[in-house]
Amino acid sequence: KDLATNKSDHTRACERAKRTLSTCTKANIEIDALFEGIDFHETITRARFEDLCQVYFQDTMKPVDRVVRDAKMSKSDVDDRRRAAARREYPQVQRLLSDYFNGKKLCQSINPDEAVAHGAAVQAAILSGVTEGDADTWRPCQ
Repeated sequence: KDLATNKSDHTRACERAKRTLSTCTKANIEIDALFEGIDFHETITRARFEDLCQVYFQDTMKPVDRVVRDAKMSKSDVDDRRRAAARREYPQVQRLLSDYFNGKKLCQSINPDEAVAHGAAVQAAILSGVTEGDADTWRPCQ
C-alpha cells in the first residue's frame, strides 16, 4: 500500500524536524494517521540526520567551488561578507563551508539573506551594464 496520500503532511513534519535539528541535537517527527489510521512518532538525532544527508551536504559544496573557480579567485580572496552569503543555517553545512575556506570562520553577524540580496543586486547591476557608482560598498564583518 502507498503511504504517499498525505505527502504535504510528511513534508511539513520533516521540514519541522530539519529546522529543529539546526539548533537542537534531536527532533521529533510526528505524523497523524500515516497509514490506515496509525500515527507515526519518531525521534531523530542530528547525528543520524547528518549521516542520512551527508551526500547531499557534500553536493552543496560543488556550486561553492564552481563559483570561486569561475570568479578566478582563490579561497583566501573570498571576504567575510561573501562567506556570510554562503552560510546556511545547518551546522554540518557551516562546518563544510568553514573547512572549504581553510578553517576560516563564517561571519555570523551578517544576515545571510541580506548578503544574498546584496549579491543579487550587484550581479543585476553588472548584467545591466552599470559601470559607475559604488554598488559594492556593503561593509563586511567587524
